[in-house]
Amino acid sequence: MLKTLTAAALAGAAIATATATATPAQAAAVGEGCVSDFWMWNGFRSAERLICDGERQADGSWMCVRGFFDDAFTTNGYSSCSRYSCTYYPPRYVPQLKVIDRYVVTDATVLGDEPGWIPSAEPRIVT
Repeated sequence: MLKTLTAAALAGAAIATATATATPAQAAAVGEGCVSDFWMWNGFRSAERLICDGERQADGSWMCVRGFFDDAFTTNGYSSCSRYSCTYYPPRYVPQLKVIDRYVVTDATVLGDEPGWIPSAEPRIVT
């Protein structure tokens, strides 16, 4: 539910116009001007990455809104033993991950692991 509401909020923050561009094969379209894919947050936590793009400006730039999301969870407790002793690490709570970035992008400055401009599924007239 949170991810659906957040996707709608990101899509609303990044209104897109219609022009076709390629998106990564692993990315799934989740709404107007948005794609979602699997992401490893800081190399150790799996998360959903949601990218929504706004309308293209006259100079070719657009506003990109990128979010990383994962539900809260509790890790398992475990023991670690050496030759002479053992240490027990109890379960710990890991809070919900919700990070949202906003930045301006052009075709020349788009990040290597992100798609180019993501068009809206529905043409809009920008006045």
